[in-house]
Amino acid sequence: MKYPLLLLLIPSLLSASTVQTGWEQLIRNQPDSALTTFRSIQTGSATEQAQALRGELATIAYLTGNDSLATKSALAFKLDSDPTLFAAHLGYLLSWSREGIHHADKQILKELYRASALQTCMTPLFNETILSKEISRGKTKQALVIKAQTGIITEWHFIGPFDNSAGGGFHSIFAPEQSLAPDSTIVGKDRNLVRWSPMRSVSADPWVWLNNHAEGDDAVYYFGVSINSAIDQAGWVSFGASGNFKLFHNGSLFLQDSLFRNTGLNSYLTKVSLKKGVNTFLVKIGYEEQKSNFSFALMNNTFAAFNNITVLSELVDRRDSTKGIAKTDRFMIDSIDTELRKRFDANKSQYESIQARIAFLTIQDQNSDAEHLIRQELQKFPKSGWLLSQLGDVLLRQGRITEAGEIYRSAYSYSPEGNAQWQFELNRLSDEKAHGAHGTLRADRKDRSGHGTLRLAGGSIPRITHHGRIAPHDLCRRRST
Repeated sequence: MKYPLLLLLIPSLLSASTVQTGWEQLIRNQPDSALTTFRSIQTGSATEQAQALRGELATIAYLTGNDSLATKSALAFKLDSDPTLFAAHLGYLLSWSREGIHHADKQILKELYRASALQTCMTPLFNETILSKEISRGKTKQALVIKAQTGIITEWHFIGPFDNSAGGGFHSIFAPEQSLAPDSTIVGKDRNLVRWSPMRSVSADPWVWLNNHAEGDDAVYYFGVSINSAIDQAGWVSFGASGNFKLFHNGSLFLQDSLFRNTGLNSYLTKVSLKKGVNTFLVKIGYEEQKSNFSFALMNNTFAAFNNITVLSELVDRRDSTKGIAKTDRFMIDSIDTELRKRFDANKSQYESIQARIAFLTIQDQNSDAEHLIRQELQKFPKSGWLLSQLGDVLLRQGRITEAGEIYRSAYSYSPEGNAQWQFELNRLSDEKAHGAHGTLRADRKDRSGHGTLRLAGGSIPRITHHGRIAPHDLCRRRST
């Protein structure tokens, strides 16, 4: 028989080609054809079959909003066991875990967690997901163990409020930034006197919620903690916040973000050098109407809690002579986003990598980045209902309701197959206009799928319905600076 090797390769080649065809049909307003194409793929490698499954789920989500096909999702991740892709869709997987899934699917999840843990630098993301899942299941003891293993600081001193009218508090230098004065009374907002108070979190919740301590709107608060390190040592600060913030180490500013975001626990992951003896960290966090929250962890170079540091009961005003460099460090976010971008740069026809990037950026509340990415692709496909619908979602997350409505109507005009879902979306916009929006969807509103929103990490955000595949990469290399 001639050409036996070619005959063996034909099914694989056809599968790869057909997967690409399905995504092209979806992006070119042929979702019904795309669904048929993806469902027709029965042969090929495990990776190709996983691509087809995720393409099918993405098309179903686009047409109907149904993103709850847990069995097929689990099978797709199981087929290619891609830890980077798994990380990019943690928000979706968390919502799936909360809903409750079959025992067989839970076993698949456990295997994926185990495989992903081999890439050490991704451990914080997976610990975050497991911690949230255990809390949602009411497994307090297990959650407390995980919380301790991640190095989350639970004892603080706090002081405030200080003025944050019109968001001006972020740039104002209040007394605690110049001197902690832990035993003194300080003039705060409206000339009221404030002083440091201790607090301790005993629950499994990893977040410090300002609504448990803050008074009124338009305020800045400071949270401080002093720890003793047995030796000079390097490690990581892991920080997440709902609110704008500045973070100081021994008096030097080394991490900040002026935008009010709703992030995960580890969205801001940055290197830190602990000095032997006392190290003092100061968190400045502001809010206007929606009160903030934050999470702060100290981890060693294996991303586990230090075993040779202790939290001091008193706040010590240690200040180094060297000045830090203020930055907004998004190591974890940028690492995963960079790997997704590399995949698309290598093959411009891999539209699912675009979808994975959009999903990851939006779940991390990096909405301006997601918007920029979508608009880039819309220059190539200006009439794509699939891209326009995702742009509408990103605009709505930013509270740009009027713009979102215009985009949703455009998406419908080019791709009217999901008429009921588009009408639901426009009704939701009318509801948002009536009740007001502040950049995130209200907790009592529903997302496009009708499933409602989730209190994920720092804020209330709609569940992600996007699916895609990316090739395995080494995320543990820190990007060059």
